[in-house]
Amino acid sequence: MKIFNRKYQTSNSLIVVAFRIFVVLFVYTICRFLFYKFNNESFNNLSISDLLYIFYGGIKFDLIPVVYSNALYVIAFLLPFRFIYNKFYKYFWNTFFIIINSFVIILSLSDIIYYNIVQNRLTFPVIKSVIGENKLTSMFFRYLADYWYLTAVLIFLILILIYSLIVIDFSYKEPKNKILNFLKNTSILIISVGLMFGFARGTFIPSNRPISFGNAGKYVSNSNQISIVLNTPFCIIKSFKINELNELNYFSDSTELNSFCNPIHNSNNGLKNRQNIVIIILESFGKEYIGSLNPTLENGNYKGYTPFLDSLIKNSYVFCNAFSNGRKSIDALPAIIASIPSLENPYIISPYVGNKITSVANLLKNVGYKSMFFHGAYNGSMGFDAFMNIAGFDKYYGYNEFPEKEKNDGYWGIWDEDFFQFFASTLNKTESPFLGVIFSLSSHSPFDVPIQYQNKFPKGTLPIHETLGYADYSLRKFFETAQKMKWFNNTLFIITADHPSTFYHKEYNSNMAFFKVPIILYNPNNNIKKIDSTNVQHIDILPTIMNFIGYNKPYFSLGNDMLNDSIDHYVVVNNIGAKANCVIWKNTVLHYFEDKLIGIYDINDNALSNNLYDSKKHLIPEMENRYKAFLQQFNNSIINNKMSY
Repeated sequence: MKIFNRKYQTSNSLIVVAFRIFVVLFVYTICRFLFYKFNNESFNNLSISDLLYIFYGGIKFDLIPVVYSNALYVIAFLLPFRFIYNKFYKYFWNTFFIIINSFVIILSLSDIIYYNIVQNRLTFPVIKSVIGENKLTSMFFRYLADYWYLTAVLIFLILILIYSLIVIDFSYKEPKNKILNFLKNTSILIISVGLMFGFARGTFIPSNRPISFGNAGKYVSNSNQISIVLNTPFCIIKSFKINELNELNYFSDSTELNSFCNPIHNSNNGLKNRQNIVIIILESFGKEYIGSLNPTLENGNYKGYTPFLDSLIKNSYVFCNAFSNGRKSIDALPAIIASIPSLENPYIISPYVGNKITSVANLLKNVGYKSMFFHGAYNGSMGFDAFMNIAGFDKYYGYNEFPEKEKNDGYWGIWDEDFFQFFASTLNKTESPFLGVIFSLSSHSPFDVPIQYQNKFPKGTLPIHETLGYADYSLRKFFETAQKMKWFNNTLFIITADHPSTFYHKEYNSNMAFFKVPIILYNPNNNIKKIDSTNVQHIDILPTIMNFIGYNKPYFSLGNDMLNDSIDHYVVVNNIGAKANCVIWKNTVLHYFEDKLIGIYDINDNALSNNLYDSKKHLIPEMENRYKAFLQQFNNSIINNKMSY
């Protein structure tokens, strides 16, 4: 064809490389469009504007695999040396360009068919399982024949890539000043590498985590639409180090399985009240730091670092044996908001994040609640804004929405005192009933406090202690403001922490004690005061809220109502990585490693040092049944996309 003979020549290799990368991105967009068209029955009610926004968000996810697969190619042609103009050098790297990107196209087109079967994108564990199949080559060519129309598309897209090599090329031109030319080209190379690093992370903000599956939720209105935003190479790259979940069949009889762990909750009560719900998640506020929850520490002389929280606890219903369901902030949010624990990998960065889920926001929306989530960090931090969108929150308030940007810590985002006041004033403008969730920020490394509060709070023995005092003070100021507002008395406040941080006392130097956090229920209208020793966990917060308001529709939750005394409560926490779990039931802890029971301990044995296997082995059958039922419900519900009802 005549068009294949037309070539634009330039001496600037950057122009040529940029054009070819743009063509690759265009090919990714074509693959996304085809993915949508072939599976559009799975994505109903998408308007043109919604679809355009999804495609816009998809470019951010496309850039990541484009950089991964083409970084060497880009660097090869931006080197500040003359040999990059060599005919054979260019031929080698252009061949590499076609091969690597053709492989990516094959994966993307394969997903068009695969998604229709499993309603999910291809991931590395799936690819790994296919590689081991017999007659893989013959199967590949069979698919090429069966899906001939996609084969035609594949050839067409490869021709587009070849055309990008032909239509424009670069050739050597003697520079006027070789030294300046070398310095210029070296600068271009360095800047390009920096840009590629930022694109590969999906963010140029150092404090933000590299984007993962959950960040796609920012661009959708429904979790199943996440698959359109994503692309196959991205899913494979991001699932490379993720442990594969396997379906479990400890119990073949569903009745027996549900007798030990039934995730479908169905109350026959009518709506008892429509009180506002406010959830306060305090960054790194482990149980150790709260004086009133440690009456025996330091021979009864321990005061802790949270005087306001201690005063609030005196008028609250408090669980002193409460556990986080993970070690990181991205573990805590799915557990608190959607009753999804972190056992293998954080749900937010897992390939299952596109599943339909139950959340406190979408359940309360069914009975007329508005929902808002507040986090003073830069929008996009840890993928919180995306997950809140997936979870059905009506509004996200982050750094971008805060009006006084100068009130930031210079690292993470807005200082707690200022953002808590913003939280209170925004709630005051919202019609009841509402759900308001805030995640504090300042008690995080590098553990700074505003300059006006330096030396005001006890510095303690760890860097975090001073910032705990500041965060506790910010919480005090919030309550002082909120109690003057009309919505305050008609509100249930739930205060917890995402996870503990560093420990000082030996009593908290253990894999089990590390998970101990406060869970505090404060209701101004019903001032019940109690310290409850029931074993509870983050995933219990959602069903507790639902039973508190009298929600009378069935819903999915792996947790239980903390206030229900008729339930035999137990806790499952991931202990030391993906292969180890602790099961806490009554006064006993079962410690598993790679599904093998390695010890039975007393709940007060924080260090798990005194193995009571012989004296407590009679408890194993019942505890193991609970544990195995929990794992089976967790794994199978996620794999089969059944975390909603």
